[in-house]
Amino acid sequence: MVGIFLLLPLLLIMLVLVMELGHVYIYQSELQHAADAAALAGANNATDDELNAIVTKNANRTPFTPTFERREKTADKFYVVLKESIEPIFVEVFGREVFVTITASAAASITDKKLVLLNR
Repeated sequence: MVGIFLLLPLLLIMLVLVMELGHVYIYQSELQHAADAAALAGANNATDDELNAIVTKNANRTPFTPTFERREKTADKFYVVLKESIEPIFVEVFGREVFVTITASAAASITDKKLVLLNR
């Protein structure tokens, strides 16, 4: 019985850590989807306003708006890097402000009139 009370705080800490990692993973996945969409649109000669709208639309399930860290268009491909800082859920309990920076990159090109995502 005493062992259960000693292990309970450890189990709670492990639960919080798993939840935080899941939180970051979900946001990183959403950011990657937005980067993929922006790269495909950029390769298809989208304007800056169209790229911003696409990124915002593809990241709409998250409470943040990603920013472009880098956009580069070459003769045969379009490369984009998105960046966002998120605040972990349970850090607020300790009264500290800590942010985790997540990034996502993607490249796309048009070959034989087909849009192709180059990296994953």
